[in-house]
Amino acid sequence: VSALLVFVGAMEAVATSGVVFGWAPLQMMLQEEGIYRDVCTDGPPCQEQAVRLQIIYTVATSAFCFCVWPTGLVLDAYGPRACCMMGAAFFGVGTALMAISDEAHDLFMPGFVLMAVGGLPVVLSMMHLSELIPALAGTIMTIFNVMIDVSSLDLQLFHVVVSSGWCTRKEAFGYYTAVPLAIFVTAPFLWPNQKFEQPTKPPVDDVIFDSPRSERGCDAGHARDSSAAAADGSSRKQWLKQAPFGVQMASK
Repeated sequence: VSALLVFVGAMEAVATSGVVFGWAPLQMMLQEEGIYRDVCTDGPPCQEQAVRLQIIYTVATSAFCFCVWPTGLVLDAYGPRACCMMGAAFFGVGTALMAISDEAHDLFMPGFVLMAVGGLPVVLSMMHLSELIPALAGTIMTIFNVMIDVSSLDLQLFHVVVSSGWCTRKEAFGYYTAVPLAIFVTAPFLWPNQKFEQPTKPPVDDVIFDSPRSERGCDAGHARDSSAAAADGSSRKQWLKQAPFGVQMASK
């Protein structure tokens, strides 16, 4: 169950977290559509058009970086479930705005900014899952961080699909709205209200193994280790009690 939750979290992160950084293919699609072509004096494409589009990317990436701190506050105050659902809602509204935007309805700026702001809470709400498998905690944290970079390829896939004639740019974003919708709907069944954290083990005093006192100290150390292991097990059971119904059933 733990490995499955980590996998699902990684897939949700790769679908949303760093999409904003894959701007170049989207800019190519928008230029091909002739978005902001009215700023060109000699016909599109032109430098003025590219600069106008780049402003969208600059504002969106700035919003992504600025929202790290507020997202952390939400995560600490309300837990992973609420944080993930908040991010999915922002991202979903952003993709919907991108789907209806065109020359007549210029909603590219708010749409892309909401996608940037929404992707961050999703991946940050998954970081605590590394504690589900303590032996691989570092690896799992690395995977979630890498997913931010991998998700920048999502818009490249959009460009490939649109260039192949399978659908238009607006239709692609319309279909992609189903992804944040699925994340939002399944969050109550997958993610807990509280972060899962491993209990800290009490320190074991140094002992010298050549005296009766040291033997008593060694026995006490073993007792403390046993109690720490029991605490670890009870903490995991407590987390499962607080976990969503779907996770509880899958763990049986």
